[in-house]
Amino acid sequence: MARRLEKWSRIEVRAVIRFLWAKNLAASEIHRQIVEVYGDKAMSRQQVAKWCRSFQAGREHVENRNMEASGRPCSSRTDINTARVEEIIQRD
Repeated sequence: MARRLEKWSRIEVRAVIRFLWAKNLAASEIHRQIVEVYGDKAMSRQQVAKWCRSFQAGREHVENRNMEASGRPCSSRTDINTARVEEIIQRD
């Protein structure tokens, strides 16, 4: 039985997926091993399969370089926020 890791990062899990994918393990087996070590909240079976397809298509990195794809902005710096900060500074 494997040890259960309580603290982990998404990049760590993706690196493990890439490693196991390189060893020709099926996505379902990779998911089983991920859940065994990181717990069932680490990544869904569908996400593991998606990462395996990405590596098969030639992806070489595990960082999520396209943060906008998730619907989140890459930065919290906006014209509105900048104006708010300038206003606060002027008041002091």
